[in-house]
Amino acid sequence: MKVYPKVSIIFPIYNNDNYIERAIRSVMNQTLKDIELILIDDGSTDRAPEICDQLAAEDSRIQVIHKKNEGSAAGRNQGIDLAHGEYIAFVESDDCVALDMYEKLYRRAKETDADIVKCGFYFCEADKKYEAKFFYQIADDKEVFAPVEREKIFYYHASMWAGIYRRAFINEYGLRCIVTPSATYSDFSWMAMTYAYAKRVTIYHEGLYFYTYDNPNSSRVQEGRKCFYKPYHCLQANRILREVGIFEQVKEEIGYSEYRTCLGHAKRIKSDLRQEYFEKFRELILDIIKEGNYKYKRFPVLDRKMCTYLVKSNSDRFYKWIDIYVCIKRFYYSAEKKIKLMTSLRIMRRKLKIR
Repeated sequence: MKVYPKVSIIFPIYNNDNYIERAIRSVMNQTLKDIELILIDDGSTDRAPEICDQLAAEDSRIQVIHKKNEGSAAGRNQGIDLAHGEYIAFVESDDCVALDMYEKLYRRAKETDADIVKCGFYFCEADKKYEAKFFYQIADDKEVFAPVEREKIFYYHASMWAGIYRRAFINEYGLRCIVTPSATYSDFSWMAMTYAYAKRVTIYHEGLYFYTYDNPNSSRVQEGRKCFYKPYHCLQANRILREVGIFEQVKEEIGYSEYRTCLGHAKRIKSDLRQEYFEKFRELILDIIKEGNYKYKRFPVLDRKMCTYLVKSNSDRFYKWIDIYVCIKRFYYSAEKKIKLMTSLRIMRRKLKIR
């Protein structure tokens, strides 16, 4: 009888040769040895394919697929189709994981018979890391729940890579990433569809995944037309939740999450694309509120005003407030840096007894 691995870890890879070996080795060196690594090279143009092949030559648990560029969602889907593990997981090629991550999550999955085990994670920037404590507010450690019972989970970071998913559950419902070009936010619609169908979710509160926040090539900082896919994936998330019949129960949480994530791109998008992005954003907001009883429970006053501009198609006022916000933020950070510098100089003068 063939014995299958406990966890299949899928890496969608496009370039990132400065980070990729670190990411893969953090999984190769896991304390849980009964795993497989599926590296999907999505038509990389740097040294990433060579690095993948070199690491595969070192470790028989690694399978490398070289394919034409179709985007990370298509790569993840191919990885799911190839996976043999009882559970599956995803790692971004510029991130890394704690060496005992999959041992801890798999053990928790078996203890709780979970469809999904989510874990804490860190935002990593330069030599600093900041723990994301979102899931502490959802449930106690080891508590098992259906996401619709804890609708706040639909508000927090999609973080599809911070956890493991029962492969039988994924295949039972035919769950796959919605494919759009390049690295374009399919994690948000994936979050919605997996939470929509899952019956047993548990949270491992310890931070086990390290999310690289300052990679200049990340989709998070894209400013061009690819940003248009964020409202698209939000719309797909709403469609899925309506089909399953739980949108009404979770719409206040996921609606504000969608607004906030799309607002971030509105602040960064290039000026010549502003109007087109505004129309995409407006379509999303109209979809969120179309049943007519959306209460904006999560929205602060200014954000409610911004939604009014979106609904009324007043892009001039919308972007005026965006520009004011960006200017204030820049001033705040420049002032904060100046204060820190002056404080440091005063401390140095005291230490050196300079007057």
